[in-house]
Amino acid sequence: MNDYVAKPIDRTKLAEVVARWSQNNDDLAVTSIGGESDDDVVGLFNPVLLGDLKETLGPEAMGELLQTYLDDSAERLGNAEADLAASSFKATASEAHSLKGASANLGFDGLAMIAVQLEAAAKAADAVGCKSEIGAYRKALVHLPKQLSKLGISLPKVVS
Repeated sequence: MNDYVAKPIDRTKLAEVVARWSQNNDDLAVTSIGGESDDDVVGLFNPVLLGDLKETLGPEAMGELLQTYLDDSAERLGNAEADLAASSFKATASEAHSLKGASANLGFDGLAMIAVQLEAAAKAADAVGCKSEIGAYRKALVHLPKQLSKLGISLPKVVS
């Protein structure tokens, strides 16, 4: 990479440079969200938006916000699975809609897209599609903390 971005960092310019290099580098391109390794979930979030949030909120509040998001998402996925088991596609779609909004608001674009697909599958009463998207979302959530840590964003330590 030979694009120099001087300090103080202009987020717009930085985003342009990252986008340009992402388009020209197959290693950075998002090819799969549901893969087996952490590297397959690289495109789950918008690092520029997360950086802005971290700067605005501060690292501690950011970590708490993200932990709340992860906890809420896990609960909503559990609800969606229970709704699906009861063949309540309308309730499954509602949970997917909430996941979509929460994910998009935090810059988790890849997760929002999985939620869009889950919502569409639920509206089409496609149980197999719903199960697949729930699995993809759950897998992405598992890998998300490690990916966030690569950006210097850490979650609060849970004391048992």
